[in-house]
Amino acid sequence: MADIRSTLDIIMERTKNMTMSDEERAEFQRQTLTGKIKGWVQKYLDGVIGVKEIKSEIDSESSKALSEIEKILKNELVGRLDPDSDNEKIFQLLKEVLHMNIDPLEQVIGKFYEDVIIEKARKIRSLRQALEERHISGSAVVPNVDQDASWQTLYEKSIGECKKQLSIIADRETIDAR
Repeated sequence: MADIRSTLDIIMERTKNMTMSDEERAEFQRQTLTGKIKGWVQKYLDGVIGVKEIKSEIDSESSKALSEIEKILKNELVGRLDPDSDNEKIFQLLKEVLHMNIDPLEQVIGKFYEDVIIEKARKIRSLRQALEERHISGSAVVPNVDQDASWQTLYEKSIGECKKQLSIIADRETIDAR
């Protein structure tokens, strides 16, 4: 234990004249705030807290950090939008806390679903035709699209493009939190 204390004393002695620059301090505060906001969002998505509690948390923060909080919250929520999942809770926060128009975001996800359904049907027909060419057919033969590598590649590419579009649209949307 004496060795540990001695080591700590040495560290404290060597760093006592060191200070953080204003830029380092601002970056540290931004990272701390980002961590808090990520925590709020995760708790909300887990059902531990509600919209009211998030609004309360935002109100309890410094008013000069409000625009930074809104920006970080918006980026966090948009980053969590997943065209392959249920986004209702995220949309609710965007709408009720940041007062954003979520219609364009919902339209992009709706178009993603439409495109995926069309492409999946095409791929099933293509796989079924390939099986028929190998003389495999019948009512019990059901092509498994999810096991097809080309489908997986196309699907992942579609998700990536959708997320990119969501991000672009969200960047254009203004925040009207107050």
